[in-house]
Amino acid sequence: MKIYDEQKITPVTMPEYWDKSEPDYHVEQNLIAGLPFYIFSGENDMPSIRTHNSPADAKQLTDGVIPTVLDFNTGEWFKCCHGVYRDIVFDLRKTSCVNGFKAVLLYMVNAAIYYPRNFTVSLSENGVDWEPVYKNDDIAAVQPDEICILDERFSVGRKARFVKFSFDVDIWVMIGELEVIGTKAIPETAAEVKPVKEELRKEINLNKYLMPEEFFGIHDLLLAYNCRPSADEGKITVEQFMPYVAYFDRSGKMVDTFFDAYLFLPFAAFPHRTPDVTYKNWRWYVDNTFEKGYNVDALDIATGKVKQELGLPDYKTKVFLSILYPFKTQTNFGDLYGNGEALDFSKQSDRLKAVKWIIDEQYRRYKERNYQNTELCGFYWFEEQLLTTDAGEREMLRFATDYVHKLGLKVIWIPYFQANGYLVWRDYGIDYACMQPNYSFYNNETDWVLYANERYVKRFGMAYEMEIGGTSDVHIDRYNAYLRVGVETGFMNAVHMYYQGGGPGEFYQAFLSKDKKLNDVYHNTYKFAKHTLTLDFLNE
Repeated sequence: MKIYDEQKITPVTMPEYWDKSEPDYHVEQNLIAGLPFYIFSGENDMPSIRTHNSPADAKQLTDGVIPTVLDFNTGEWFKCCHGVYRDIVFDLRKTSCVNGFKAVLLYMVNAAIYYPRNFTVSLSENGVDWEPVYKNDDIAAVQPDEICILDERFSVGRKARFVKFSFDVDIWVMIGELEVIGTKAIPETAAEVKPVKEELRKEINLNKYLMPEEFFGIHDLLLAYNCRPSADEGKITVEQFMPYVAYFDRSGKMVDTFFDAYLFLPFAAFPHRTPDVTYKNWRWYVDNTFEKGYNVDALDIATGKVKQELGLPDYKTKVFLSILYPFKTQTNFGDLYGNGEALDFSKQSDRLKAVKWIIDEQYRRYKERNYQNTELCGFYWFEEQLLTTDAGEREMLRFATDYVHKLGLKVIWIPYFQANGYLVWRDYGIDYACMQPNYSFYNNETDWVLYANERYVKRFGMAYEMEIGGTSDVHIDRYNAYLRVGVETGFMNAVHMYYQGGGPGEFYQAFLSKDKKLNDVYHNTYKFAKHTLTLDFLNE
C-alpha cells in the first residue's frame, strides 16, 4: 500500500530525450538534485506511517546536503518508520544515462535506527517494468553510531527514465541524501534496461497464524519468570504451578488441563545487561532454574499430580529454556567454563563459547533430572530484537540456532511490536516467533495495535502474545481487550504465549482473588485457551 494514496506513477509509452543544446548535456551530474519523488510503503494502516515519517514533499533526499553529525534531530535526515518496506521512485523527466548512485544512511542502535537489511536500486524506461541493477543485503554496522555511504558506479551506463530505491523498514531507517549519477547525453555504449519478469520483492503473506499442530501440539505457552536478584525470590513452587497446569473451576475443583507449555526466563531485574555482569550471574541463573523442588522441578511435579488426578497417563507439559545474551560491553566476564579462561565478550569467539555453555549446561541438567512429566522442546533467543545489520550478531544467532538444531530441538523468539528482525527471523534459523503488541503497558495507546499485531502475526505465520501488566482495574480492562480482539479476529484459535509479571504472576493472583473482576481473568483465560470464549464475557 502507498503512504500517500494520491501518488501514482504515470507510465511512459514513448521515450523522450534531452535536447543536445542543453548546456549540461554531456556533464556527469546528480540527475535527481532537487527533484520530487514518489514513495510507497508495504503497510499503510498504522498511525506511525502518517505521524512519524517525513512527508513526500520533504527536501532532505535531494537537497545536496550530506549529513556528517550523528544526530537524527538536525532536520537533515529523511525518516522512515515502520511499514515493512519503502520504494522511493524518481522520474528523471527524460531518458538519461545512469552511471551509478549514492545513498547516505544513519545507524544509531540505541535509537532503534538501523541500516536496512537489503538495499536495491532498479531502473525502468516506462515506470512499469523494472530491472534491479544493484542489491546489497549485507550492510553491516561497525560502530553503535555511524554513517554509511553507499557509493556505486556501474561498469556500463544504462538508459533509464525512472530510478527506484527499495529497502526494508522494521523500526527506523533514516536517509541523509540520495543521488543518481549520470548524464543527459546517452552514449552508444549505454545498455538498455532489461526488465525482469518475476516480482522484485517476494512478499511474505502466509495468511495463517502459527497453529498448534505446527508447534508440538502446543496451544498456550506461559512465560514463567524465575531468578530474581534476591536469593529468596524467583522460585516458583509446585503449589503455585498447579492452577496453571490444571484448570480449577469456580468451586475449586480440578476439571481440565490449562497452559500446556512453559518458557523459563529471568526477571527483567536479573543483572544480564550491565557491564559488570559476570559468569557468576549466569551460573546463578542456571542454578535457580533447576533448583531442587522449584521452577522446572516444580513444573514436573505439578504435571505429575495433574495427570494422575485427571487420568491422563501420557500427558506431558512442554518446556523451553533461555539462551542468555552475551553483550559486547561485558569485557571481563570471567571463567565460565571453570578452566581458567576468562571470557571477554568484545571477542566474538568468546561470545560463541558463552552461547554454547548456556545451551549445554541447561540441556545437561534437564537430561540428568530424568523428568517424567515434561518434555524439553527447545530454547528461547532471549533478546526481543535481532540486530541483523550487526555481522557479529548474525554469526552468533546462526551459531545458536544451528547448535540447538543439532540437539534435535527448536528455537523460539518473541519480538516486541515490529522489532528489528521481525520480517526475517526465519533466515537466521529461528523456528517459531511470537509478536508482542505491547498494548498492556501504554495507557495512551489505543487498541489499533491489537488489530495491527493480529494482521502481522497472520501475515508472517507467527503466534500472538497475550499480556497482562498488573491486577488493577485498568490492567484488567486492557487485558480483556486482548481477549476481545482474539475472539473477534480468530487468533483465539491459534498459538498464544502469555506475558505476566514474575512468578507466581497475575494469573495466579486472579485464581486466588475473591474480587470477581480479577477472578474472572483466570476463568476467561481458560475459556480463551480452550477456544470457547465468546464476547458475552464483556457483559457478565
